Amino acid sequence: MSKEIDELYDQLKQGPFPHRTFTRDHMNRIVHEAAKPNKRSSPAKSRIVWAAAAFVLIIGIGAFYTYLQGTPAAKEIVATPPIAKPKVQESTGDILLKPDRPSGQLGEQLPFTAEMVESITVKPSGKSTEIAVPESRYTVVTNGLYWEDLSIAKADKNAPVGKQAQIRIHTAKGIYSVPYSLDSNTYQLGSARYYADDQMLRLMSGLLEPDSDLGKVERLSVAAQEEVDRDQMKRNDSLNYKSERLNINGKDTDGWLRQIAFQSNSYTYAKRYYNSLTKNMSDLFYYKETGIIASASEVIFLSKNFQTPDGIKVGLTKQQVQSKLGKPNMETDSSWDYRVGDSLKFHLYFENNKVSFISLTMPA
Repeated sequence: MSKEIDELYDQLKQGPFPHRTFTRDHMNRIVHEAAKPNKRSSPAKSRIVWAAAAFVLIIGIGAFYTYLQGTPAAKEIVATPPIAKPKVQESTGDILLKPDRPSGQLGEQLPFTAEMVESITVKPSGKSTEIAVPESRYTVVTNGLYWEDLSIAKADKNAPVGKQAQIRIHTAKGIYSVPYSLDSNTYQLGSARYYADDQMLRLMSGLLEPDSDLGKVERLSVAAQEEVDRDQMKRNDSLNYKSERLNINGKDTDGWLRQIAFQSNSYTYAKRYYNSLTKNMSDLFYYKETGIIASASEVIFLSKNFQTPDGIKVGLTKQQVQSKLGKPNMETDSSWDYRVGDSLKFHLYFENNKVSFISLTMPA
């Protein structure tokens, strides 16, 4: 090739130009044709062929240059490698939990078992972040759903919904989602709402309203349960306490539940729940002014105004409790449990080495 052709060829090799009529293929075809040997052609004809090829190339470059001059960013065009389009991974989305029929035990219709659960999270309404459910409380979710009787637990039509959180149950088969309302303690299952149990109410209060009194109760209960799960527990089965020493203001659990039943109109709020033990509906009452939370089988005292005959009340240290009452039958760092007869009925929960609340329970 001549020097002029070599220079032109070098310019063409500097990069493909995206033009509809003058492409890399066109360029290669022209150069390829120009380089073909032709034994039958004379030197003169060869020069003519090279001249024609050069002419075509010059015309093509001129046309392309004219095209570039017409574009707004012509002076700033820089050849860049093609950008690969990112692959978008489509999300399959959560699988809304919908029973096949609106009656009977929900556990018979669940598409997963407790053993299949890898993790459980809660996504509050309007939030992008999720809250992890402690592993020690997985059974609250799985058992609550399993033992739910849809024939009994169907919620009233006027039950408040408010903001709904999503309970997300992660399994290898997918993520099963259950909309839940803390305002009414209800699940959305298909087209109807159903009351959850009291353990679910406590769990969700701890996750969504951790600074509330019920949230505090749940937080310390979780701490105590996790200590038991880690075998950080001491037992003393030889001790047995007289029931009178463990009464609060002169009444045992049953006495308090009877009194609360007569004062049910003075509560701060009452929330319905499905009682899977008795298979009926019950209420959890919260009395903010007096500092009492009561369900069908438990009464919780949050105020210093309630105490045992030995003076055990909220605010005492562990040392003071042991000095006044004695060692517990079951002890962890967060809770002390005392037995009456065959059941642990009196429970103290500690925070920062002081009694945070007292719980009286019915026999299990």
